[in-house]
Amino acid sequence: MRARQEGPCVAIEFDGNGFSLQMIRLIVGSLVKCALDKMRIEDVTARLDSGQVGSPRFAAPAEGLFLVRVRY
Repeated sequence: MRARQEGPCVAIEFDGNGFSLQMIRLIVGSLVKCALDKMRIEDVTARLDSGQVGSPRFAAPAEGLFLVRVRY
């Protein structure tokens, strides 16, 4: 994952060989919660490392998310 600011927007790039349904939206939603001080980044890291899905979850809206490239 890479993140960078582009003017008023933040670009977050993910690279992987497979993603589950809404995985990217859930990760971005967690990062937004961290930015709003509603979640600690350590909690996000622990959840990603564990591979377990816990509640509460917040999926970022699909608007503004773009699939850039698929490689086979």
